[in-house]
This record gives sequence, structure tokens and C-alpha cells, in this order.
Amino acid sequence: MLDAIRRRKRIAQIILLILIIPFAFFGVERYFSTGPSRNEVATVGDSAVTVAALRDALQRQSDRLRTQMGEAFDPKLVRSQAFVEEVLRQLLERQILLNEAQRLGLQVPQTVVQKTLAAIPVFQKDGRFDFATYEAALRAQGMTPARFEALVQEDLAIEKLLRSVRAAVVPPQNVLTLLRWQEEVRRVRWQRHSIDAVAATLPVDEQAVEAFFQQHQDRFQKPDEAALEYVVLDEKQLQVPPVPEEDVRKAFEARKAAIAQPEKRRIRHILITASNFDDGKTLPAEVTQLLAQLRGKDEVQFAEIAKNRSEDAATRAQGGDLGWVTKEELPPALAEAVFAAKTPGLLDPVRTDFGWHLVWLSAIQPAQTPTFDAVAPQIRAALQQEARKRRFTELAAELPNLAFDAVDRLDPVAEKVGAPIEKTPLMPLDALTLNDGTPLPAALVAQLRSENARRGENLDPVTLPDGRMVVVRVARFEPARPRTFAEAKADAIAAWRRDHAQSQLVASLAQQVETNASITKWDGEKRLQRNDTTLPRTVVEAAFALPRKPGVRNVVTSGDAVWLFELVAVETPVVTDNDARAKSLATQLHSLYGDVHYRAWLRTVEARYPIQIRQEALREFTAE
Repeated sequence: MLDAIRRRKRIAQIILLILIIPFAFFGVERYFSTGPSRNEVATVGDSAVTVAALRDALQRQSDRLRTQMGEAFDPKLVRSQAFVEEVLRQLLERQILLNEAQRLGLQVPQTVVQKTLAAIPVFQKDGRFDFATYEAALRAQGMTPARFEALVQEDLAIEKLLRSVRAAVVPPQNVLTLLRWQEEVRRVRWQRHSIDAVAATLPVDEQAVEAFFQQHQDRFQKPDEAALEYVVLDEKQLQVPPVPEEDVRKAFEARKAAIAQPEKRRIRHILITASNFDDGKTLPAEVTQLLAQLRGKDEVQFAEIAKNRSEDAATRAQGGDLGWVTKEELPPALAEAVFAAKTPGLLDPVRTDFGWHLVWLSAIQPAQTPTFDAVAPQIRAALQQEARKRRFTELAAELPNLAFDAVDRLDPVAEKVGAPIEKTPLMPLDALTLNDGTPLPAALVAQLRSENARRGENLDPVTLPDGRMVVVRVARFEPARPRTFAEAKADAIAAWRRDHAQSQLVASLAQQVETNASITKWDGEKRLQRNDTTLPRTVVEAAFALPRKPGVRNVVTSGDAVWLFELVAVETPVVTDNDARAKSLATQLHSLYGDVHYRAWLRTVEARYPIQIRQEALREFTAE
């Protein structure tokens, strides 16, 4: 019952579900040609993928990314060569599958299409398919019912084809073998030896260190470094004029109905489910008896009885308390009874789809409309925020041109957005951040390596993860270069010591393994499974790579330590055909085998439908 009320409080959202075929296709680069006509971007056998189809697919994918990424969305992403080719790749593969379905004569009756559409929630109203809702949803997507139904019919035919292609037989014995492998447990014990601890004890041989430096100069490069100047466009920091009092009053009048508080009532209830009742009109004996028990009781006593008798698991422990509710949040029959009551107290039983409710009305909160003076500060703040958002949108649109026109100066940008020019110290490119610690987006780091950046030109504005925008120029650039031994001496000594410490540890522990030396003290011991995360992954994998023989040892390096470990015991799990884990694993294997079959089948079918792509047609979608 409480869950139903909570669902009524949520904002309803319409989600258009798109069926996506799991593609496992080819790259497109080997199919470029001048073959297709001007209104086609590609041909697949005798079928064409039109420029309009690619444009529509790119728009849908762009809209999806914009919704997912919000203010972090970068329009340049959807005009990149890689993005356009990926969307085209999906269209080509879909056309191959459609061609093959048609060749095999796979047809989907219109009745199946209609049944599929009727089951899509976004096209339903009150739980039933509603044509007006259906038509409106398609119109919002710029699509006619006839076109949409044709696409659904094609997708259902492709799905029918894929079911047969992906069908795979997984021998039960393979499933059990893999399950035993997955569930195997190995008890191991280990010694962990710190490389840094040993390195700290090694005396320094400067000649050896210098020779080491000469052999490994690539490890001691001075990376590309830059010092940046930048201006941040931050919606929260934008200055906007004060909101006139008359605008606040107009907004109050316009929003009065929306900010009015509806009447609320606080209630408790005892639910008796109706599963065994023949009708919803006659009071069942159980409800009659309970009603008689409740008469003359107060709210505290009602709550105690609710804890023992109510069948609403979500509220029983709270004495049936449903909290403050509005009329719209309750089932109609219950709402009618609760909001018709004039005074708090026990109400007459009410029948809903949940069952019979015995209700205690605890309190009444009349509908309220806040006064202007009470809400004026919030309305004024909201209007100012709206003004900032509008100003931010305007400036964000102007920012690329501002940055381009100024070329290598940021003061016009700073003056326009009302923000200071900030400067960073000289730092390696990969370590650069804004002065507030914000990491630079990957798109900006890539720009920092360009020739434009090295010339000190303003770079294209980028959106930060928190929604701010930033324009950056490189004030100083220091290219990567080899360091001299004098510059890198401290790092070379540390690296030389570490390499030698690791080599010495590995050699010493390997000797113990070879001689099977007696070890009296271990650092730890535990039962391991293959998915263990408490030990380094390399150690776990090495432990399971050992022969299944207790007492066998091995040495492995992981991060800052060298590990010597020994297999103590192996526990082989007992699994049977009806093991629930085996059934789950079989489902996963069916999917994996199906993918392998599909990939192999697709390579064969692809040869039946030669592909040609008109490369110049893609330029429309990638040109800046």
C-alpha cells in the first residue's frame, strides 16, 4: 500500500524504448568508393543506405548522448569521423540482416506487429493501447505510424533471423566442468617482501647508476610542460540585474496555483487483504470483529492493534502510519472517505483493490496559499537563477567566436563574461588542472598538444564536468626532452635501487622454491577463489596457475612487492545437473556461444552483399 502511494508521488516519465541489435560487425574503412548515387551514402548489395537515413540515425544518437551527458555534452563528438563511421556501421549491418531475412522469406504478420505495439507502455493510456497517444508520440519523433510500423516489422524479422543464428547447443558436461573450475577453492599461504624496504638498504654505486641511466634514458624523459591562462564561464558567478518588484509579483500571480499547498490529512490504517472475499460490499466477519474491537479506542491503541493485525507489511511496524497524504495520492475510494471526514477519529471501513481498510484520521491540514511576502524571496531567487541561465546560454553560444576573434588574447573573453584571467604554474600536460583542482577534460588535453596551442592561440571552449565552460591558451610551452644525468640523478638512483632490489628478491626467493627450503614463518594464509579481490590479481592468478599439488611454490612480482606463496590444499566443489549455479552458467554460455556463432555467420553472409561507401557523402556530417 505504501509503495503504491510513493509511486503516485513520483513524476511520470515517458521513455521511448529502442530495440538495439547487438552488432558484431566490421570496420567501414575498406568499403569506401565512388559507387553510390548522390542521395545514397552506401549500398549493401542491391539495397541502399540513404543520406537521409544516416542523418536521422545521427540525430537520434546525438539526442541520446545530449540527454545522457547534459551540460557536459560536446557537439564536436557527434561530428567526429569515428562517431559518424560507427553509426554508419550499425546501419550497414542492419541492412545486411534485413537483406538476408528477406532472402530467406522471413515474414512477420501484421497481427504480430500490432500485438508488439500494443505492449509498449509508452503507447498506453490507463493500461491499454491508445491510438491518440501512439500517434502523438510518433509525431514528436517526426515519424508517421506507417513508417514506424514498417521499421518494427523489419526489426521483428531481423530478431526472428537472429534467434536462429544465435541458437547454440552447450553440452551439460561443459557447463559442469566450467562450474567446477569457477568454484574451485585453493588454500594458499604467502610471504610478502617489500621492494622499497630492500631498496632502501642498498649502497649506491654511482658508476653503475650512471650506466643504468644511459641504458634507460627513455624512463627519465622530461615530459611536455605548459603554463596556462584561462577564463571560466560559470553560471553561478554571472552578474545579472536585480529583479524588479513588479516582475516578482507577476510571477507570484502566475505561480499561485502551483505553489498552493493542497489539503493534507494524516492517517493510519489497518489493511485486511481481500483475497478470500466474494464481493467488495458486505463486511467480512473479520473486519466486523476488528471494527468492534477498535470502537472506543484512541490513536495509540489503534496503532498497537495495527502492529499485530494489519497485513500491510510496509506500515505495520509503524502502527499503520501512512503519514501526510493528499487526496490524489490515495486510491479513489479511500481518498473519498478520508477527505469527507469532518473530524479526526475512527472512520468506517473502506474497500479498495488492496482489500479492506480500517482508518484512523489523525490530523487535518487545510489547503494553504502562501502570502506574497512569504514566498517573494524564493521567487526572486528563482527569477535571478533563470536570468543567469539565459545569460549563460547566450554567452556559451558567443564563446567560440569570442575565443577565435581574440586569437591569442583572453582579455576580451574575460571582459565579456565578467571573469578574471587565471594562470597555472608550469606543469606536465597530463598533470595540469585548473587552479581549483578541476581536471582538464580529455578533449582539452588533446588540444594542448596541437600546433595552435604551442603558438599560444586561444583553444576551442570546452565544457567541464560540472557544467562550466573554459577558454584556455598556452602561455608557455616546454617540449619534452631527455634529462641530463645531473637533472635525473635522484630519480635514477631510486630506479636503480628498485630494479636491483626486485632482482635480488626474485632470485633469492626463486632459490628457496628450487631447493624447497624450510619456511617457518608465513605472513598470511587464506582460502582463495578465482574472483578474490583481497590479494593482488597477479597473485591470485599465479596461485591458480600452480599444479594441483599441495606444497608446490612460486614467486610473483606485484606492484611494490615480491610474493612467495605455497599451495596448501585444493578443494574441488561438488556440482550436479540440477545445481542452480549450473543453470545460470548455462544461460551465460548460451549467450557467449551465440555471439561466436553470430560473428562467424555474419562474416559469411557479408560476402553475399557487397558494400560500397561514398566517402564524400560523409563529409557533410564531419565538416566543421
